[in-house]
Order: sequence, then structure tokens, then C-alpha cells
Amino acid sequence: MASQAIRFSHKDFLKSLILDLGPILGDLGLWSLKCLQDVAKEKKDNDLKKRYAVCLEIVEKYLENGTDTLGDEKKYNFMNKFGPKKCPD
Repeated sequence: MASQAIRFSHKDFLKSLILDLGPILGDLGLWSLKCLQDVAKEKKDNDLKKRYAVCLEIVEKYLENGTDTLGDEKKYNFMNKFGPKKCPD
């Protein structure tokens, strides 16, 4: 998720959320992302740590509201600092 899903456009993200990302976006996914963020902190890899922070925020929003927040393209693009609008390459 940290290397690909946060780079998707909003339309592609919602499609992958429905098809692929559902199991990742549960409590187990949240826990594993926190563990990976801790590993990135230990390695002092700031970029990876920031990507995991964005992933954690997306998963937490999904667990709180389902697709209510993530379904709104403006809110999703504001939350996702690594999306195609902010990182077009």
C-alpha cells in the first residue's frame, strides 16, 4: 500500500479499495502498518515513515467512516500527500 496504492488517482483508489484493499484496511492492516512505521523510524528513513503515516491515516479514516470520507475526492486528495496531484511522476 505504501509503495503503490497511495500513488493511485482517486478513481483507481476507490476501485482498488472495493476489489483489493479491503483486507488490508482492517485492524490487522492497521497494526502491521504501525509496525512497519516503527521499522522505518529505526532505519531513519523519513520518506518511508511519512508514507506509512499517510497509509495509517487512510486506514483509520476507513475504519471510522468506511468510504464516506475516502469517497470524496477533495478530502482524499487533501489527506493523501503522495497522490498523483502532489507527486505526478
